[in-house]
Amino acid sequence: MIKTRITLLDSFRALAILSVMLFHYFSRRIPPLYPVSLYPYNNDYDYFRWGYLGVEFFFIISGFVIFFTLDNTPFFRSFWKKRLMRLLPSMIIASVITYIIFNLFDTHNIFYNSHKIVNFIPSLTFIQPNLLNNLFSRFNVELHYLNDSYWSLWPELQFYFLSSTIYYFNKERFLKNFMLTSTILVVVNFIVVNDSKLNINLFSSGLIRIGLTPSFLMSYSKWMQEGFNLITYLPFFAIGVLFYSLFKNKQNNAETPLYIKIYLLFFSLFIIYSGVNFSTKAIYGGMFLLFFLFIYLPDKLAFFENKIVSDIGESSYFLYLIHENTGVLIIYSFGAYFSPFGWAFTLITILTLIALSNLYTFRIDKHLNRWLKKKLM
Repeated sequence: MIKTRITLLDSFRALAILSVMLFHYFSRRIPPLYPVSLYPYNNDYDYFRWGYLGVEFFFIISGFVIFFTLDNTPFFRSFWKKRLMRLLPSMIIASVITYIIFNLFDTHNIFYNSHKIVNFIPSLTFIQPNLLNNLFSRFNVELHYLNDSYWSLWPELQFYFLSSTIYYFNKERFLKNFMLTSTILVVVNFIVVNDSKLNINLFSSGLIRIGLTPSFLMSYSKWMQEGFNLITYLPFFAIGVLFYSLFKNKQNNAETPLYIKIYLLFFSLFIIYSGVNFSTKAIYGGMFLLFFLFIYLPDKLAFFENKIVSDIGESSYFLYLIHENTGVLIIYSFGAYFSPFGWAFTLITILTLIALSNLYTFRIDKHLNRWLKKKLM
């Protein structure tokens, strides 16, 4: 029987959140990624340019975990209750904390969007602000997330909807139906996004031509890439689902069907191909290697099974919600006082936010979640 909580997955979450934090605290808020530097050390420690890929690692982990959750949840309604009880309370608390902190202490308005109460709307609904702005453009209100890192929750919610709808429509054929749907969506998106390249490179003879109109491409960008943007990140969720299937078969000493291996090869190659450069491709390959080791050679990852690391992973959701804008504000406001050791102050900030997130997760969130389950499940 598969354990309800897997320590190595929590350690993977810790690796993902730490890489994202290092990116946000050393590389994200300096030129050319940002107009001005918000760090007292400027670009002196810009070694974490690829740390944002930790979000894609989270998506792979989520694909694994959601298939596991679906496999152990009998009803569609129960699944969504569990998900919302997991996500919404922490989002409410993190949003309120962010709003209060920035209205009290962000005197230079470095994160103006964190000051606006109207930005609770996309934050608490998880919906991409661009989508809301396009839907309600007549009201001339420009919405943003209270905290920039909230953006990744919207692809998560879309994945939950797609996977749960397919799963509860036909549980026995879920994997086949989900993989076929995901492959079609990913291939169609690739064709649309690369329309001009395909015309030039593949159909230059003029015998075959896709030729999508500029107006269609603009609408597609507006509503799909900037709105219902799951399609951009679906390969990461899909390969996470496949990794869970491999894991489940390994645990049950069952043979993995050929079609799963074919889909796994397709999504692995697609993700690596999509990497913008060699470093990105190598990091994606490293993510896949970690999952293969986790499934087939877990002893090789024994050093990851550390309680301190797994606790960081278990509290990574709340840490993710509070770390970006608040952490950068702290570094911007106080880091210069520690010069030339501003980097050390940043590490202290990271450790402090980890400690606060652990305290919240284990002393508040777990009890709150148990209470909600008693009341609502």
